[in-house]
Amino acid sequence: MGTCKKREASGTKDFLFENEWNKKYYSYKQVRPIFIEEETEIIVVTVYAYYFNKEVLV
Repeated sequence: MGTCKKREASGTKDFLFENEWNKKYYSYKQVRPIFIEEETEIIVVTVYAYYFNKEVLV
């Protein structure tokens, strides 16, 4: 039986949001996908979204 190479990974990306979410204004949104890289495909397990007003470099 062959072995399947899998690697779980994540990353983050900040975006300028300048909008309202859940009745509150936020300047930025951060997205953090959790995914598994296989030899022939990438499987997204879940995506976390964070909203905040702290200044960041976009």
